[in-house]
Amino acid sequence: MEYVSEKLNGYFSTFEFKCKMCGIKMRISSENIKADYLTINKAVLNGTVAIGIGQRQLTEFSAALEMPSMANTTYSRVHKSMHSSIHDSAWTEMLKAGEEERRLAIEDGDVDEDGNALCTVVADGQWGIRSYKSKYDALSGVATIIGYRTKKVLFVGIRNRYCVVCHRAALKQIEKPKHSCFKNWNKSATSIEADGVVE
Repeated sequence: MEYVSEKLNGYFSTFEFKCKMCGIKMRISSENIKADYLTINKAVLNGTVAIGIGQRQLTEFSAALEMPSMANTTYSRVHKSMHSSIHDSAWTEMLKAGEEERRLAIEDGDVDEDGNALCTVVADGQWGIRSYKSKYDALSGVATIIGYRTKKVLFVGIRNRYCVVCHRAALKQIEKPKHSCFKNWNKSATSIEADGVVE
């Protein structure tokens, strides 16, 4: 077999070989595409999200390692596919944490007269910018509820007052393109935390 070419898709490669005798071509992938595990592109993207970098920083990092990187279109496609997986995993883990918190409350006898578990929680709110008694104008915020016994996240309520796609369309006075809009809050920044906890 003789090496013919390599087809790159982000960090995933497909190598093509050709037999010198019979001319048959064979493709070998850099990872098992039928396996039930996180693919290299998804693993890399998961890492970029975890450390807070984007496609440009990933490209710079890859260049420093002297290896090819993901094109912006590939990065966006993988990011979009990962979004629902991360969202679903987070909800599943929060539901499990809630059930565990409920079970522990019942075991400790913390129940009302109807037998409902009384779970003690800690709630906290976060904004995208720091505010010290002034300038309460954050464009996004998060309210987090944590179980007192398990110390696990039970709920995360996210509020966004801004969407870049909607904003650009408004500036250009054109119709908004079809997109996943994350803007879900039109009220003041000071009410973000309270509403997230109430949710």
